[in-house]
Amino acid sequence: IELRRELDDEDVVDVLARVAKKHRESIAQFREGGRDDLADREERQLAVTEGYLPERLGADELAELVRAAIGETGAAGPGDLGAVMKICARQWGGGPKQPGLAWDAGAWAILVVVLLRVVLCFRSYGIAWDEEFYQVYGNHVLRFFATLGRDDGALTYSNLRFYGGLFDAGANWIAHRLPLPIHDSRHLVMGLVGLIGLAGAWRTARLVGGPRAGFLGLCLLALEPSFAGHMPINSKDMAFAAGYIWSVYFLLRCIGRFPNIPNGLVAKTGLAMGLALSIRPGGALLPAYLMLAAVLYFSRPAAFSTHPAGRPRTRLRPLFKSLLRICLIAYVVMLAFWPWALVHPLTGPFRALREVSNFSGWAGPVLLGGKEYHSGSLPLRYLPEYFLVKLPEIVLVGLAVGAVLAWRRLRSRSGSPQVRPPGESGSPEVRPPGGTEPIAICRLFFVCFALLFPLVYAMATRVVTYDTHRHFLFLVPLICVLAGVAYNALWRRASEARRGLVAGIALVLAVLVADVGVSIVRLYPYEYVYYNRLAGGVAGAEGRYELEYWGVSYREAVRLLVSHLERTEPEKFGKENYRVTVFGPRESARPFFPPNFRLSTSVRESDFYISFTRFRGHKVVRGKTVAAVTRGGVELTVVKDLRGVPPQERLPDWWDKLPEDGSDAGFTTPRDGED
Repeated sequence: IELRRELDDEDVVDVLARVAKKHRESIAQFREGGRDDLADREERQLAVTEGYLPERLGADELAELVRAAIGETGAAGPGDLGAVMKICARQWGGGPKQPGLAWDAGAWAILVVVLLRVVLCFRSYGIAWDEEFYQVYGNHVLRFFATLGRDDGALTYSNLRFYGGLFDAGANWIAHRLPLPIHDSRHLVMGLVGLIGLAGAWRTARLVGGPRAGFLGLCLLALEPSFAGHMPINSKDMAFAAGYIWSVYFLLRCIGRFPNIPNGLVAKTGLAMGLALSIRPGGALLPAYLMLAAVLYFSRPAAFSTHPAGRPRTRLRPLFKSLLRICLIAYVVMLAFWPWALVHPLTGPFRALREVSNFSGWAGPVLLGGKEYHSGSLPLRYLPEYFLVKLPEIVLVGLAVGAVLAWRRLRSRSGSPQVRPPGESGSPEVRPPGGTEPIAICRLFFVCFALLFPLVYAMATRVVTYDTHRHFLFLVPLICVLAGVAYNALWRRASEARRGLVAGIALVLAVLVADVGVSIVRLYPYEYVYYNRLAGGVAGAEGRYELEYWGVSYREAVRLLVSHLERTEPEKFGKENYRVTVFGPRESARPFFPPNFRLSTSVRESDFYISFTRFRGHKVVRGKTVAAVTRGGVELTVVKDLRGVPPQERLPDWWDKLPEDGSDAGFTTPRDGED
């Protein structure tokens, strides 16, 4: 009305921006006055208003914009703020075109590509060693709740009773409704859960470092071979990784809203933590992280905000109420999917955490650096070394860049002015060297803490672990988040120094991305056997580190055996039955047997023998190798024809001295020097 003309898009954005600013100012005033009800109402109105506004610039993007304006105007202090603001307004203008949108669009493109990969490739993966047990446990959990606890199989089934049944029961429920074999259906569900974990890593990196950091962190995780290889086959570790990263994301959002956490964020945080607890008892660490954040908030409130709200007494009550509600929501969600915890609601989760930390059900040897160790007495370097040789070079370089930048910032005592992005009601201002947003540093600290604490705890308490670092896959998203944030910081510094440096960094990243991408394609569908150049690649890791430890390649081995028989004895193959012995995880091979294959537990009575190279099982039995699953020039699984070897000569002499426990060769390995 005042302008006496129809408003264009810029006018509309300007009006809405002023309305949003008034809402933010009202929220701050109501919070300080203890009127949370009115503040919540203003927040709901603000959410509606912001829905019609273009997305606000992130801290990094705004910092870049202001730095460029400082360079253009030659600003030297607070007195030049007006000139800097004028340049920023002209370059951005509050319009819908923002630098972060391109990075967000790229992130969405990555998620779509991964979704297509999951949908198109999930049937190519074999069955992992543990899948049979998880599937059975999932059925027990479904029957437990369907019978209101009368069927108590979920309370006694192996050590899996100490784990929540959310994923296994949920995946089985979905699988029974899909027109696919149950293992393929579960692989599809697992892949989609892994995609949810990727989305969580993107949002976490974006929250910590801005849209570009989010894109880079997501790209790194999507190309991380261990994560990509476990997505379709690892129900426990992959599902927990998704729950863990989303819990950390919501925790980071919570600490930015201390002491008055909005109700919606309380519900989301409690739900994410409860779902993580419903998969593995290690999720109990997540509420502890939140409590630690609260303690630090009251001891050093300036580390969380440049303007702490109110006196400590006025901050304690709303924060305590919010944390209590988060924990209650998480606890209820956990009980809803975990029979053991439901029956033992007070002591069950703590006993479960103790039991799984001291798991004694695995007695096999663990390979590390060319030596075998018992899983209960691993050297302290086990986890760090496996992370070091399993993470791709592009991630390791990112972590190194982050460490160098952090070290330089800590040592820096002088330099050019730095810019602090505006807060809820402030404007950009020139800050002294070494300064940065308190909440940004706080969030970065908690990402590092959520990454390092489980590792330190596991090493200090000698947690039983094996199968490389797969039990700690939930840390891989956080590692990629930190690497993405580090690359983003390097990118920003390069853009400040010289434009050509950005192009150089982009070229190096593209080369590293292509390198790990080629490795993933070559190893497919056994990406989890990947090793970087520190280990000499897959070929260099042979005999020094674990390669094919899950029997996923047995699906391909059976197919190769069938092709061999169809080619070498086509007439006999259609008429005769064949007895096949499988070393280790038999259920990784049996579902793919043709009708004329019979599973045999006796090598001396079998026609063929299938074994992966773990425990040197492929060397125990003497026979002619007729097929092999190979990747990177290394055998993962071999198939031997035993028919040309007399039964009494197929096994070494020490074999008959082993106890007859019915397990055949499952966990038995020859001693060093024996073939």
